[in-house]
Amino acid sequence: MNNSSRKKVVIIGGGAAGTLVAFNLLLKTSPALDVTIVERFDALGQGVTYRTSEPWHRLSAPASAMSVLEHDPDHFFQWVKDIAERHHPLLNKIPTGYDFLPRAIYGEYLSYVLNESIAKALRRGSVFTSVRGEAVDLVFEKNVKQVILADGNKLDADFVVLALGNLPSQYPISRHLPVYKDPRYIHFPWDRDRVHRIRKSDSVLLLGTGKTAVDLAISLKSRGHAGEIAMMSKMALVPQSTHSFEGDLPDFNWISRQTSIRTIFHVLKNFADRGGLPAWQSMIDKLRPYIPSLWMGLDNEERKRFLRHLQLYWEAVRYRLAPEIEEQLNTLLRSGELKRIAARIHSLEAGSSGLEITFTTKKNTEPQCLRAGWVINCTGPRSDFSKFQHPLLVSLLAEGLMNHDPLSLGMNAMPDGRLISYWGEAQDWLFTIGLPMKGVLWECTSIPELRQQAARISHQIGDLATR
Repeated sequence: MNNSSRKKVVIIGGGAAGTLVAFNLLLKTSPALDVTIVERFDALGQGVTYRTSEPWHRLSAPASAMSVLEHDPDHFFQWVKDIAERHHPLLNKIPTGYDFLPRAIYGEYLSYVLNESIAKALRRGSVFTSVRGEAVDLVFEKNVKQVILADGNKLDADFVVLALGNLPSQYPISRHLPVYKDPRYIHFPWDRDRVHRIRKSDSVLLLGTGKTAVDLAISLKSRGHAGEIAMMSKMALVPQSTHSFEGDLPDFNWISRQTSIRTIFHVLKNFADRGGLPAWQSMIDKLRPYIPSLWMGLDNEERKRFLRHLQLYWEAVRYRLAPEIEEQLNTLLRSGELKRIAARIHSLEAGSSGLEITFTTKKNTEPQCLRAGWVINCTGPRSDFSKFQHPLLVSLLAEGLMNHDPLSLGMNAMPDGRLISYWGEAQDWLFTIGLPMKGVLWECTSIPELRQQAARISHQIGDLATR
């Protein structure tokens, strides 16, 4: 097929979300397309999540739940068994579908499925290009669309997909503080060079008690860290591994018609209280397919009520640890090698012998002080893209191509991923996927949800490309 007759799709971001979009476009979409991924790093499919070589950084779901193909749920598991039989260095046994595997393995899998789709796409007339670079601007004038890169190169596009991945965390105190420039404060927890500068005898405070904080604590201990390690968050809730529930679960067909968070919560609580944590986990797992329609059916006041009162509990039950990681975490907590503190931070300052954190707890409203050699921000990604000062996002806002959703949880978009402009129009050429969809769908960043979003976007682009 002549190059000029192929529609051009530029995907900004080559992590899991961008890779899944490219995979769907190349494998399933007709007519043939010219697909380009712009990614800052060499390897596609990894992003921040899967760019790790540490074997104790595990997936949040068992192998049986991680296929990129909804119609073939064993695809990932069968691929893993195959590479395990060929003695993969990160796999010391043939896995089962229940195993929580190293995240690095999944990054390899995403690269594999993308390469397979590229080979098949070539036979269908589609082409694929990977460009290493950073998109800093998006020009849309007189129906000419171009993605501008930091090095000055320009990519023509008919469709653009923003697969931007996770943003860095918000600062623990939301105003400019001199301490944020102190080398002992680490804002990006996956900065391996900075983390490796921590001496084994240094004390470390991890801000946050979620999966990232758990990963960091276990990573430090695996390297023989002997200094004090503490985790601190408002509620100090930590994720758990999945615990089996033997009872019957309720039917959730009714729930998407509900418009009151209070009503929904009380119905769920009355059931789950009889079965404890396993019942809550099983119920949330069964509830996940209904979450987008449920969330879209709530007005903004109800959504705010959820964010104020239930979000932290939801995340603690929703996100899971591998069983062996939970065992290591509990061992560290029981032994006192890792401390967990439920507190509200009031100040963070640099001192001569460390960083000083002032905080209060529910039990003690008198300010207390904790001194740590290092502070690492593990509070999780922010989702308000309109306040993150990246040139591309600044440009999108300035041109009116992007706007935040009403609660500033992400970008304002249609459920199918089309971005809504500042003037309230759905744009048939500009899409997003993953975290920017949080305000629209709520659940949007795990592989099952990304898989569905990528399929919807590729279907939309395929339809629009034929017009």
